[in-house]
Amino acid sequence: MKIVGTNNTPNISLNRGLNYLIIEGVSYPEDAENFYHPLLSELENHAPEYLSNRGRMDIKIQLEYFNTVSAKMLFKILRIFDKLAGKYDFINIHVAWEYEFDDNDLLEAGEDYECMFHNTQFKFIEKK
Repeated sequence: MKIVGTNNTPNISLNRGLNYLIIEGVSYPEDAENFYHPLLSELENHAPEYLSNRGRMDIKIQLEYFNTVSAKMLFKILRIFDKLAGKYDFINIHVAWEYEFDDNDLLEAGEDYECMFHNTQFKFIEKK
């Protein structure tokens, strides 16, 4: 699944065969729930299938900015995978959270998600 970003929406790539999800760019759509609905629907209906071949999902969050409603959508996305990892020992979820070296707000947002999702491994990557 690919969603091409715009000036206010992120690029999203979800690959079932390679078990990765990439969300990059900016995220402040006028209607975030509508924008993220296809991705959330796909994950809610098929997330176990994404994990069945490797037991691992690599998620790369590379956002320059996201608004409050987008933060809620990111929470929902991460929660889907975290619940599966909590339910099945063989599932590993890895999040690479990228942020600009001087963007403490974005780093703190990632750290907040890390505190919320105990079954997900986070790696924080500072871009220079």
